[in-house]
Amino acid sequence: MIEWLMSNSTNLIALGGLVTLLGGLLTVLGIVVKSRQQHRTMQEQTDILKDNVRLANELTRKSEDALRKSDEQLQYVKENARLANQLSQKSEEITGLNKYIKEYVTGANSYPFVTFFPADDDSKNIYLSLTQEGVAPVDDVSVKLMDINVWDEGMREKNEVKMRDSVREYNGGTVVPGVDKFLQPAFPFQRRQLVRLKAYITSKLGMYIQMIHGRKIGENWQFGFRLDSLKTNKVKIVKEYIPEGFPLNSERKYDWNSKE
Repeated sequence: MIEWLMSNSTNLIALGGLVTLLGGLLTVLGIVVKSRQQHRTMQEQTDILKDNVRLANELTRKSEDALRKSDEQLQYVKENARLANQLSQKSEEITGLNKYIKEYVTGANSYPFVTFFPADDDSKNIYLSLTQEGVAPVDDVSVKLMDINVWDEGMREKNEVKMRDSVREYNGGTVVPGVDKFLQPAFPFQRRQLVRLKAYITSKLGMYIQMIHGRKIGENWQFGFRLDSLKTNKVKIVKEYIPEGFPLNSERKYDWNSKE
């Protein structure tokens, strides 16, 4: 047996080397297979990562497209809102212009009235002017102004001269809004506890009656008035001015029929 081993030792050594070589090859093969498996796994993961990146980029692009479209829609809405606002403003301007034209042509909401003041505290006259309220000028304005106190005295005394002298007539012609028109001559100023005047105003816009009361408040004369329109069958108060210091009733109103 020993002899056989000795005689075949070379072969056995060679066989051992072969086994070792085969073991080494198997180990290398295992490493290669494992490496290939790892490489395939890494490639698969890389492909998955690339797909995820591609999907992320696609989602980003779609999101940007959606944001762009949303911004375009927002700009469209804003533009429509701006145009609607412009149309609304133009509509209001047109409505206002139509109203102005109507008032200018028909004289609606326009009316003449008398303004007045004494020249000074010692003046024996009241100076008068015509004022046109509204947008339309008015033609053929005339004013008949009466001192009610003097008229009543003439009636009681049956004095026609006094009654005639209590009335003055004025031709105002055409009165333009914003431009006062002075009336001549001045009206006699009869100083009393209560100055009572009445103006009958006629024009192409219709007829008005203006009650004018003057009272001395403190050291100065103050004049108030009420303008009534007779353009319809019903009397309508269109303007009233009551100076501070005029006596008011329990309803905080001034009595234009007062005689004192």
